[in-house]
This record gives sequence, structure tokens and C-alpha cells, in this order.
Amino acid sequence: MKRPNFNIEIEILADTGNLNCEKVAIICEKHFEILTKHTTFVPE
Repeated sequence: MKRPNFNIEIEILADTGNLNCEKVAIICEKHFEILTKHTTFVPE
């Protein structure tokens, strides 16, 4: 199963000049919640 790329949203923010620590922290937190709720971690 292909892993989703969670960096896309951060890259978009960086490209539009709207990147700041607060937004990145919120995005990472959301993605971590999504990952922990919906992903089974498999060692590579």
C-alpha cells in the first residue's frame, strides 16, 4: 500500500508564503492523529 505524502500541504503553505510554526504544528498534529487512527505501522 502506497503511503500518503503528508508534506504536500506544508509545501503548498511554503509556496504561498503562509508557512509558520503554528500552522505546521497544527498540520503535523492533524496528520499524526490521522496516521495513528487509520494506519498500522509496519517496519520497513
